[in-house]
Amino acid sequence: MNLKKVSIVLVIVTSLAMVNCKEKKEPISGNSFPVQEASGAEYQVDPENSTIQWVGTKITGRHNGIVKIKSGYVKAAEENITGGKFTLDMSTISVTDLEGDLKDKLEKHLRTEDFFEIEKFPEAVFEIASTSKNSDAVLIKGNLTMRGITHGIEFPASIAWEAGKPISAKATLTFDRQKWGIVYKGKVDDLISDTVSLDLDLKTL
Repeated sequence: MNLKKVSIVLVIVTSLAMVNCKEKKEPISGNSFPVQEASGAEYQVDPENSTIQWVGTKITGRHNGIVKIKSGYVKAAEENITGGKFTLDMSTISVTDLEGDLKDKLEKHLRTEDFFEIEKFPEAVFEIASTSKNSDAVLIKGNLTMRGITHGIEFPASIAWEAGKPISAKATLTFDRQKWGIVYKGKVDDLISDTVSLDLDLKTL
């Protein structure tokens, strides 16, 4: 192979490598919290008896539904939550305020790239970074990874204990969907709010 042919081959290989690099999207980390080292015993979350309900609003009303937890755990010591991690199965996202074709249509739309792009990002993960007691509640700071993007969120939670074991946790939190790349605005006459609410009711095994 002469020098001219070698040069052509190198140009082609370099061009292909540049295209591959552009197509490969790396995870994005936004304003996330540093995760503190967790101590204490580990308790598994009970996916079957835990619920996460979502609420999304728009100009003409609202929609709500559920998404299931795939797995998770919390760590605790001396009736203090010290850490934890939860994986949500985004393929289970469903709508509970509609029926029939309208329900099917919205559920399919939520799975597309306009919203959660579930085929590419089938899971969402929340990891507890730190906790602090605040009156009767526990202030939880953690990092939510969704659609390959991570941002920190914080919210108060109510924890129930039994013999030093956390048996349940309840919390309501909100997040700005645009921070996680969910930028679909909806129809001109029926714009969708950027704020999504989640009601958590978690149980341990």
